[in-house]
Amino acid sequence: MNDNLGVVVFYLLFLFAGVVLVIGSIIFDMTLLCIGLGLITCAFLIKYEFKLTVMFWHKIE
Repeated sequence: MNDNLGVVVFYLLFLFAGVVLVIGSIIFDMTLLCIGLGLITCAFLIKYEFKLTVMFWHKIE
């Protein structure tokens, strides 16, 4: 997998998982909460499998 594509897939999957978690929390649906946690787990597995350099923030010097 191309590094740029992998990073985009990671961020999109992580963003989608966050949306699912928020919706699951608002309507308190355990199925959506489990799916959201599973998607976050999948995103991090993709990150570690393809050794992607993903930064959530950068240092300001």
